[in-house]
Amino acid sequence: MILSGTTQTNGNAFFPEIQDEPSAIPAFIGYTEKAIDGTTSLLNVPRKISSPEEYTTFYGGAHIPVYAIEKADPDKTDIDTLSKNDILFKAPEGEFLLKADQLYTLYFHLQQYFAQGGTTCYIVSAGSYQDKPDVKAFCAALDALAQADEPDLLVVPEAVNLTVNECLQVHQAMLEHCGAKTKNRFALFDLYQDKPDDPMASAADFKARFKSDYLSFGTVYFPRLNTIMRPQFTISLYNLGLNALFSILQTGTEDQVRLLASTISEELDDDDKSSRQEEDIRQSLLRQWHSYPLIVDRISAQMGQLPPSAAIAALYAVNDKTKCIRHDPLHLSLKNVASLTHTITDVEQQSLEAPDNSIAMNTIRAVDTQNFVLSSAYTLDKKTPVYTSISIMRTQIYLERIIGNYLQSISAAPVTPETAALIKERIEAYLFKCLQKGMLAGSASGESFHVEIRPNEIKTSDNKQLYDLLISVNVALTGPAEFIALNFIFSHNQGLSDA
Repeated sequence: MILSGTTQTNGNAFFPEIQDEPSAIPAFIGYTEKAIDGTTSLLNVPRKISSPEEYTTFYGGAHIPVYAIEKADPDKTDIDTLSKNDILFKAPEGEFLLKADQLYTLYFHLQQYFAQGGTTCYIVSAGSYQDKPDVKAFCAALDALAQADEPDLLVVPEAVNLTVNECLQVHQAMLEHCGAKTKNRFALFDLYQDKPDDPMASAADFKARFKSDYLSFGTVYFPRLNTIMRPQFTISLYNLGLNALFSILQTGTEDQVRLLASTISEELDDDDKSSRQEEDIRQSLLRQWHSYPLIVDRISAQMGQLPPSAAIAALYAVNDKTKCIRHDPLHLSLKNVASLTHTITDVEQQSLEAPDNSIAMNTIRAVDTQNFVLSSAYTLDKKTPVYTSISIMRTQIYLERIIGNYLQSISAAPVTPETAALIKERIEAYLFKCLQKGMLAGSASGESFHVEIRPNEIKTSDNKQLYDLLISVNVALTGPAEFIALNFIFSHNQGLSDA
């Protein structure tokens, strides 16, 4: 018995109309100052928030990094051996090297997300600022995120703070989470810049090394952003390793060093340090050490330079709200950006977009000195033509989520011809609304979608004759009558599984 005909019904309590759900709800995974709601730990617990204030309440504030500072020997310092967090620069007293203990940046990414227009999102804390970031912690947070149904974007901006191999593992785990484990999310991640002075070389290295069976479930954007958002604390003496600092101060006169060291020691010995005392130290450093303002500026610039994934997650939400998910997130302008870390040429953009059908990367380009826009919209998968467009992939994921959740909600209904007819009617009515909103290609139902439902006999150990329903939903996303099949199995009181 093929249950594919249209049956007019009046409906019943089991079969409400299919409703849209929010899209572009990102889940951010990273390290936080704390992770607690009252007395309940939020470690590896997905938590929904809607404002920077909520983030601070549950997850605390920014990480204040400590930098060891040392003089660099221009003849001996090997640039290739520096880590991505090291800062090498010239000052009046010579060359200096600043080495951060560890960078935790999720707080700044969330500030950027909300500043770009983002609202609702989820946070999963993988650990605190006392923990050393590692792949296992990120993967544990990914596993925990599977408990939350609403997020449809996955963002792990701190992955680039790991080593290049560890970052690669996290990015591959993100795609597996989206494409194999949940099958209903899309990953945004950032390029690991192991060659800061040659970002295009970093991009080429990424293309050569990155492999996954789920490339269509994610995308990467390039380059990084020099934001105008500066830390909400004063970069001061407390960001510098004191032992190294005292050795550097030997560049001054004996009286200057003695006076400054005495001032610093007195203030640091005082447990009740006031903002005025910290300001006195800062002024002493400014007067007596010409390199100090340069160090402050370099640290501030480093902390203001962010990979773009969190900001772009907000632009996806703006795109879905002002247009619809079927529109590619293109030509959207980023706020709070002073410049890009690399100015991309037309030739470079063509190379990044993979005309050779290798892995594709998306670009951010400057329209002028104040406007920086998303200039391409490809998934990583340039080899499979139907899945190269972000909007097509996200629309497919969205429709699978909506229809799948609906079938799950009515799983108490019996498997009968009447049930099959009602399910078909509801899905077709919903897809017709999608057609009217421009989510589907074509000008008529027959060009835009086709729904077929048929029974499938289940053999049981006691020879009972049971059935479930095989549901095939064909939708035209790329062109009229060019259908992509979404397949589902509906079983009475047994939940829903993919066909």
